Formats: sequence, C-alpha cells, structure tokens
Amino acid sequence: MREERSDDGEIQTRGRLAKPTVYCLILVIVFLNIVFRYPLNVSHEMGSDTTFIHTLSSSLSQEGFAKWYINPFSFFGLYALSYPSATPVLLSSLSQLSGISIEGLILFMGMAFGIIGALSAFVVAREILDDDRFALLVAILFSLAPFFLKDTTWIGSSRGFVVAMLPVLVMLLLKHLKTGNSKYLALAVVVFIIVCSLHRMGFLSIFLFIAFAFIPSFHRITQRIRFSLVKYEVVFRVLSVGIALFGFLLIFLIQIALPGYGGFDIRDEYSKGTFFEGDSIPILLANMGVNFTGKVGLLMPLTLLGLAMYTWKRPKNIKDKFVLLLVFILIPFLSLRDYISEFMILFFVFLVVFAVIRISVRLPKKSVLSVLVISSVLVSSIGFSWYMKDWWRNRYATDDQIPEDIFDAAIYVRQHTDGIILANDGLMGGRISAISGRATLPLGGASTHWFTAQQLIFDTEDSDNLIFMPVESIQVHRLNIEEITFNTDEIFLATNIPNALRDWEKIMYDRPERDELLGLYGIEYCVIHLDYPHGFISYTYRHSVYLVILDASRYKIFQNGETIIRKI
Repeated sequence: MREERSDDGEIQTRGRLAKPTVYCLILVIVFLNIVFRYPLNVSHEMGSDTTFIHTLSSSLSQEGFAKWYINPFSFFGLYALSYPSATPVLLSSLSQLSGISIEGLILFMGMAFGIIGALSAFVVAREILDDDRFALLVAILFSLAPFFLKDTTWIGSSRGFVVAMLPVLVMLLLKHLKTGNSKYLALAVVVFIIVCSLHRMGFLSIFLFIAFAFIPSFHRITQRIRFSLVKYEVVFRVLSVGIALFGFLLIFLIQIALPGYGGFDIRDEYSKGTFFEGDSIPILLANMGVNFTGKVGLLMPLTLLGLAMYTWKRPKNIKDKFVLLLVFILIPFLSLRDYISEFMILFFVFLVVFAVIRISVRLPKKSVLSVLVISSVLVSSIGFSWYMKDWWRNRYATDDQIPEDIFDAAIYVRQHTDGIILANDGLMGGRISAISGRATLPLGGASTHWFTAQQLIFDTEDSDNLIFMPVESIQVHRLNIEEITFNTDEIFLATNIPNALRDWEKIMYDRPERDELLGLYGIEYCVIHLDYPHGFISYTYRHSVYLVILDASRYKIFQNGETIIRKI
C-alpha cells in the first residue's frame, strides 16, 4: 500500500496488493463461505418459506408449467394467488437437468449465492475505492454477515438471493455513471427485473434507480458549492459531516415523535428487544442498534463513524455521492426491520470497512498496527457470525430444520395415503407438504394463509383444484394506490374463492359443516403433533373439539416421535 496527498491535503490510500495475493485471499473467502454454509447438526432444509417454495418447485416439475401463473404480474407475486417465481423455476429446472432433489438443490443454491455475493461485493467495492484491502474486507464481512448467512444456509427463501444480487446492480449503475455506456444501464434494468422476480423485497431496488436519477444534478450542485467556498473548506467539511449525522438521527426522532410522517412507527418494531424494553428514545435506539448488529455484524456500531469519515472524505467523486445519497434515501425505512436491515447490509458494510481502513492508516507504525487491527477485526467479526448463524435459526421455530419425525411422517404420507392431509399445525403441515408433494390443510405453512398459490397447485379427486372453480372464473380486485404499503404482498386480490384458513378452523372447531368440508376437500387422514394432541395452532393455540373426538374414535396408523397419523 502507498499513500498520496491530494491538492487539498487529504491522504489518499492506494492499497494495491500483488495479484497472486488477491487471488489467494479471494479463494480463502470463497472457502469460508462454503464452510460457514455447510450444515452442521442439520439434516434437512430449514425455514417455513423454504417448504412453501419447495411445494411450488415440485408442482412445476410434476405439471410442466406454473399453475399459479395466471397473469404476467403472477411472475412477480403481485397477482392474486401467486408468488415470485424465479426461485421455484430455477429449482425445478436444475432438478430436472441434474437429477438432484429439490431439497439438495436448495442447499447448493444457498452456497452458490453466498459465493456470488462475496465476489460481486469485492468487484463493486473495488469500483468505489481503489483499495484491495477495502474490497477484500467488504467481500468477507458482507458475505458472512449473520442475516445474509442465515438466509443462504439451506434456506429457499429468496431474500438472501436478492441481497447477493444487489452488489451486481450497484456495480452496473456505477459503471454507467463512470462511462456513460448505455449497455450497463440496460443490464441494470435486467438485474432489477431478476431481483423483483426472486422476492418482493427486490422492489426496494427501485431506490437505487431514484438515487441514480438524482445523482448527476446533485454532484454538479455540490461541486459548485465546494469550489465557491474553497476558502472555507474546513468549515464546509465540518458542516457536511454535522449535517450528515444530524440528518441521520433527525429522521429517527421524527419517526418516533410523529409516526407515519417520517416513515414508519419505530415503536411498533423496536419497543421490545433482546435486552431492553420500553418506548423511550434511548431504548428504541438501543434496540435498533442491537437488532442491526445481530444481523449485519459485530462491527455495526462503526457505521456512524464510517458515515462521518465518508462524508469528510476528499476529493469525493460521483460514486461516493451515489452511495451516500442512497443511504440517506433508505434511512426512513429502517423501521421495516428484517427487510431493510438485510437490504442495507452491503451499504452498512461499506461504511464499517471504510472506518476500519481509515483508522488503520492513521495508526503509528502502520505496517504492523494496521495488520493487527484488520486481523482483530476479521477474527472477531467472523467469530460473531459463526455464533449468530445458529442463534437466528434457534430463535424462531419457523427458521429451524424439518425434524426427523415429521420428515418420516411425510414419507409415509407420500407412500401410503390418499387425498388431502389435515394437520393441527401449519408449520408441520407445510413441511409434510414439501417432502410428500401432497396438499395439507391449512395452506401456506406456518403463516396459515387465507389465500395462497397452493390453492392452484394441489389437485384433488373431486375438483381441478382447491378453488373449486375454473381458473378463468376467478374474480380479481385491484387495490387502490392509497391501499398499497410496504407490507402489501399482492396488488391484485381474489374475491370469490373459498377461505381455506376459515374452512380449516371450522373443521377443527367441529362446526356443523365439518363433514361437508372434509368431503369437499377430500380429507382422509389427519397428522397430529403430540405437543398439543387436542389443539391446533392458528396464530395462537386453540382447543379443538374435533381432535378430541378423533382421538377417541380413530386408531393411529403411524407414529414416530411426537408425530402421529390417524385415518379419518
């Protein structure tokens, strides 16, 4: 690494390493990404979203077409009874080409996207700052960020895949800003379409294009201001840093004081945390900090320092301003918690690593202390990620793997039963549906959807599908613009199909129409989790009169561990 001093006295680093060294370190990063995503003490796929996507992929392989694709918006999961289709299509295609099971491909795809994330982060970091150390640190801290790691370890949920593709999109936009070549912008649009078809979170990428549209004018204005105030350079830089940090915190205060005016209500998301509980500003900020640290990495607290240093940096080119502008555009959405914290991992890591590099450059005896600082940073951050990757999985039952007894029950269902399977737990039902390829009630897995794409993919003996009407007869209602929020899944809703969740609850409560519904859905078997043999989970535990009757009147035909199957 060598140092240069610009005309205004700013130290510029050129942390170039020998190419063989860079290549070897990239291989180490790739190796670590594989090791961290190798499933230790895990036997099966993890997460309720994974099992849901698994069922869509299996249906696609069996039927040869996506039965939930009834409108062009269906491909992006915006139409009634649909889901973003890129991942099911990719899994089904690769499974048919390779002969590998869907479950196995979910594991390999997570590793592949982890590697893609690492390599693309390295490339975009080198595009932003001409420093190999910076790029290598961004690559490893980004690809091993706890939440990104969690969502690419035997997980079929496509949020992690969107995060892996995000550096590619940023790189293409930066290339266009640098060269003006329209092919980069065209490729950026293609990548945007891909990430939107992977997961609805991909639509957050529209903010990259908003920043991209405003940055040329913003750059010209700030350049004119800077040159006109060249005599007051230090004062201008101090004001810039102060405004950046003040604006960063001001939006939080507005969101707390006036929920709905400065974004979303932070109290709804951060009044309860791992360590603190309350509505005061210090507690809310502390909970937010803990939440982001657990998802982005141990060095997350350096973000504010990195923001100050990045704002202070001179000379600042259009690429730097693009990153800063994008960060400030996304700040109001930090209260979206999971989605935005995962979406912004790349930019948080940029700021963290920038702070680490600048601190190491200014240390005395830089050649020794810099290595010690960066080594300590890497070891502590990697160790924290190794711990957190299992912590997130164990925190929520919906993120854990398919237990062996439920997996065995699913195999039994596939080989020895007919009709639709009734389950007393949506999470268990979704897992059985994924492995057996058979329909279960309730639909949608752990979230027990009222309406879902599974109402189109599962055939019964008495009807073409669970909607009990031809697809062309579905009536669809489009939401008004004022009804659409960041929590909206579909902008087109079906209005004339059976409410599968309500029907399931009627059966469990033993309502008078119970026998009619059992026949209508073609239900012949019931899978029961023994943690609640006389109850069912529909958002919360509820007592089931029907399961009490079933327990007294029907013999079990299968049991393994806590899972039993009864013939109805």
